[in-house]
Amino acid sequence: MTDTLTTETSQGETSPGAVADETAVQTQPATEADAANAGADQTAEAQPDQHTDDSHAHPSDWQYIKIALLLALLTAIEVFTYFESVHNLSDAALFVSLTVLMVLKFGYVAAWFMHLKFDSLLFRRVFQVGIVMALGVYIAMLTAFEIW
Repeated sequence: MTDTLTTETSQGETSPGAVADETAVQTQPATEADAANAGADQTAEAQPDQHTDDSHAHPSDWQYIKIALLLALLTAIEVFTYFESVHNLSDAALFVSLTVLMVLKFGYVAAWFMHLKFDSLLFRRVFQVGIVMALGVYIAMLTAFEIW
């Protein structure tokens, strides 16, 4: 099956089957695949802020607000640990509580704001290995400086 192209030159002349120069505008797709691709391009251009990947539902604004409030609460608890007159915790208990709060905050930020909750398991594992390694270094440094 041979398709002829109808081209329109910059002067407005139309000639079927003519070889178009670089200023020519193609008015008819050569194949059905080109027509399908052109339709997909027009749809994407009409809705530039819409995602084409519907593999997960995006969190609502209210969910983000709830996570932000939870992170603010965890930060307030961390700040509260700096006031020694309020509590009588040992240094080890203080470091353990701060480490737990640190890991919780990391988990929420990575899962929700970095969208790892909706990503591939491979990406989640990379971040999980990263936090385990960071905790190992942190504990090694606390031990080396005899904080325990």
